[in-house]
Amino acid sequence: MPSNHALAQKKEVRPSDLKGHDVVSFPQALTYGLTNTLLYGDDRDDIALRINVRSGQTACWFSLAGAGVAIVDSATVAGNAFSNLAVRPYRSPARLAVHVMRHRSRPLSRAAAIFCEVFEEKWKQLMASD
Repeated sequence: MPSNHALAQKKEVRPSDLKGHDVVSFPQALTYGLTNTLLYGDDRDDIALRINVRSGQTACWFSLAGAGVAIVDSATVAGNAFSNLAVRPYRSPARLAVHVMRHRSRPLSRAAAIFCEVFEEKWKQLMASD
């Protein structure tokens, strides 16, 4: 959310905090097994989902433009990717795992194996810094 947004003063945001605020929605989360019930709980019918976007990054860009609060995954904002936004932990039962996909019957190339090792290390560092 923009740093001057009312919710930016909070240390963390819960679904009940979103009542009365516009939310930028990421409906593709359904593809990953996340539902509005998991994301917003009992408050799901009271939250104003104003704009549907196709990625977490797009949600952040709309939020920067003042369209509302973007609820995105940690990967989207890792490493202070959107330094002009006030990023706060969102507390809900929803969890989204990050996986590197590969072909099960083909070994990784050396470059791919190095990528996976570095990714794992950097991901842990990014998550520890949040």
